[in-house]
Amino acid sequence: MLLTLDVVIMLFQKIATNHAQEGNPSFYMSLLAQPLAWIALGLAPLQLLVWIKILARTELSIAYPISSFSYPLTMLAAQFTLGEHLDFKVWAGALLITLGVAIVGGGAGKSDKITKDCSTIFP
Repeated sequence: MLLTLDVVIMLFQKIATNHAQEGNPSFYMSLLAQPLAWIALGLAPLQLLVWIKILARTELSIAYPISSFSYPLTMLAAQFTLGEHLDFKVWAGALLITLGVAIVGGGAGKSDKITKDCSTIFP
C-alpha cells in the first residue's frame, strides 16, 4: 500500500503541476486550483500512517530500502500514464537502484524477515 500511495501521490502532483503551468502567470495560485494537488495533499497523512505502521513492525534497515522500489515504479507509471519517454540511461539507473535495494535488503540471515516484512509493505 505504501508503494501505491508513493506512486499515486507523485503522479497527482505531476499532473497538477502540468495543468497549473498551462498559460497561467501565477503558478502557485493556479496550483491551488488543481483538484489533484489537493488530493495528493490529502493522501499524504495516509501515506505517513502507513509508513509508521510499517516501521512499527519492521526494522528501518529493511523497510527503507524496500520503499525505494517506488522510484522505478513511479518511472513506469509516468511512462504509461503520462507518456513520458525514458531513455536507456534512465532505465539503467532504475536497474541499479533496484539491484542496490536487493543487495542492501538481502543481507545474510535476513531473508526470512524480509519475506515476512514484504507482506507488510505489499499487502
